[in-house]
Amino acid sequence: METKIPTKEISTICDRMAQLVEEAVGLKPETPWLKKIVTNHSIRKKEIKADKFTFSGGVADCIYYPENYIPGQFGDIGVELGRAIRKTAFFDGALTIRPQETIRATVVGAGNHSMELSGSTITYTEDDFPLRDIPIVKLKLENMDDLVTLPENMKKQISIYQSGNGKQEFAIAFSGISNPSFIEIEKITETLCKGYDEEIQKGSRLIIIIEADIAKAVGLSLKRKVNGKCKIICIDSIHAEEGDYIDIGKPMTAGRVLPVVVKTLIFI
Repeated sequence: METKIPTKEISTICDRMAQLVEEAVGLKPETPWLKKIVTNHSIRKKEIKADKFTFSGGVADCIYYPENYIPGQFGDIGVELGRAIRKTAFFDGALTIRPQETIRATVVGAGNHSMELSGSTITYTEDDFPLRDIPIVKLKLENMDDLVTLPENMKKQISIYQSGNGKQEFAIAFSGISNPSFIEIEKITETLCKGYDEEIQKGSRLIIIIEADIAKAVGLSLKRKVNGKCKIICIDSIHAEEGDYIDIGKPMTAGRVLPVVVKTLIFI
């Protein structure tokens, strides 16, 4: 049986949701409730501070143009939530910018992105750039002991992007090992190929992102092992987490550098 929520309770819920959006971007101190609603990871507020904010999507239209809407007219709490956000610290001073379009552009959650360069020690076997909105599969590979469980973990993570009728391209990210020996590089790439074997046989592109400065050696070893069965992009000095997305731009400085944008979405 359906139960209609009283208007007062809807107002309380929306006010609390609006406060959590403030917490998510650092306008208010975090409360335990924020951790309960963030589904991947939060913005690194100590490292990143936003100068301006914008809102997009249907609720954004209710934020910027509240006079155009009546509470409950869409059968949800969007109008009430928009009005609650309008009363927050986002609209104190000049923190918020009104975009040219609101309702026509929809995003989920809050987000940030950072621009980085990967060069000198990179490897790629194609020039099919730019690549956009590639999701990250984060693996634990910080020492040689992690190789034991790596293939199984890779297959489990990869299955998420290969389920259903569609096929989603993705990038594999890990910390890597500083100053590995030739034998260690060979073991690492052999294990990566084992975990990615089915995709290699299909000719799927292999995109590797490493924090340690070893992409050249890893990429060349992978290139030799796949033997032309799939294309390879191997970049380093880039930090990415599970749930992030990356864009890889066209090569610069005679192909020695690739610009990379790491994008983080905060789902709440």
